[in-house]
Amino acid sequence: MAEFIGEAMIVVVSYDLAHRDTVCDALYKMRPNVVICDESHYLKNGKARRTQKLLPLLTGAKRAILMSGTPALSRPNEIFTQLKAIDQDKWNDPHLFSKRYCQSRRVKEGDTYTHASNIEELHTLLTASIMLRRIKANILKQLPKKKRLTRTVQVEDKTVAAELRADLEEFRERASELAELSADARRLKRKRPRAASFVEEEKTATNEVIDIEAQQRREMAQQKKALLMSLFRRTGPAKLPAAELRIKELLSDEAGEKILVFGHHRTVLDYLSKGILRTVPHIVINGSTAPRDRQALATKFQTDPRVRVAVLGITAAGVALTLTAASRVIFTELYWTPAALLQAEDRSHRIGQTAEVKVEYLLAPDTVDDLLWPLVHHKMKLLGELFDNDREQGLETAERKKKQEELSEEEDEEHRFSEDEEDELILDDELEALDREDEDAKDIAKVHDDEDGRVSPPPPPAPVVQRQASDSQAALFDDDNFVF
Repeated sequence: MAEFIGEAMIVVVSYDLAHRDTVCDALYKMRPNVVICDESHYLKNGKARRTQKLLPLLTGAKRAILMSGTPALSRPNEIFTQLKAIDQDKWNDPHLFSKRYCQSRRVKEGDTYTHASNIEELHTLLTASIMLRRIKANILKQLPKKKRLTRTVQVEDKTVAAELRADLEEFRERASELAELSADARRLKRKRPRAASFVEEEKTATNEVIDIEAQQRREMAQQKKALLMSLFRRTGPAKLPAAELRIKELLSDEAGEKILVFGHHRTVLDYLSKGILRTVPHIVINGSTAPRDRQALATKFQTDPRVRVAVLGITAAGVALTLTAASRVIFTELYWTPAALLQAEDRSHRIGQTAEVKVEYLLAPDTVDDLLWPLVHHKMKLLGELFDNDREQGLETAERKKKQEELSEEEDEEHRFSEDEEDELILDDELEALDREDEDAKDIAKVHDDEDGRVSPPPPPAPVVQRQASDSQAALFDDDNFVF
């Protein structure tokens, strides 16, 4: 392929091929005037091999156009590399960006930028200079509505329910204790000696205290992380009887509508496939499904009227597939990235859908759902404010919000899954660790992508082309919703 790039006027290439040395070198030599990156959120990690290879190509072009429906998946710092690709003169310091817009804080040996600050200002800067945002509702007006609701389910096994409840309470206690220790450590570091004669003595004593407390914090953080992993792994299987009952109810519908059933762990997906669905024609796309086979399975679901159910992994089947033959979507498990949930929902709610799409989230009290559901709402509101200047954006529909306002606390059991944020209860790096370490939920396509995205030696500099400032006014399009 690389040998033909130099002769072409237009080159269409995947991210997987684009960062390979031979192809990338050929693209550098081609010196394209325009570079268009679809799904530009794949460039969010500035340390990834893919990003390091493609960034010189983008900054060297006269025009760079980045398109994504979800430029950031969960927090503002994920868009910095994309901004740098468009205008590296203005967006050239990641630390300044993070301190201004990501509410930086010191963790371990370095800074971490997992929060958000001055979001309205950032939104104004982006829309005034380089971002054009198109919302699906404004473009695809013929698309039927999407309704979203939560359904409270109970963990039937009383022993498992008690264990999950105890783990959840212990997790919250550890989180509270850890937050208090961290606050004490920050106060101790800011403390100053009262007299010069006591400087060395007090400094030594202070350092000893800090070292002891740092060890305590590390041990407590490990305990907290282990509890979170246990809660996350066990909640999905604990809800399976309730999930099977709900699927059975939907399958009994004489209309014979098709259903998308999403989960995160393969044990959950396999249990459904071999259990309630063992006699029902269905497809399964999970993390172990070869990427080359996923489209063929999606096509089978779309075209074969006998196939009623698609059992899908949230990350494995949440993008790049059209499954509009179904108008009913069920989530048996939660994921902590709102963009992943929205992308999964929209496998059904996209061009080609002719019926109203109904999305259900099965939530169990006193499980990890109590932690993740408010977290997802908080992140969704943050991203809504950043990209759409919408502070009320969330996973609840307007009808649902109105209903919750009308119901009392006693009448609305689902109100327990509130949108109130439990500050610092779960850190993003803890969630990312779950993603890396949870073998039961690994997606082979994502693992391959991540391994290709590890830090690598920087590529040779691409030919520098002077860019016109006025040419970088169109970027970060909504790829699912924008019509050219």
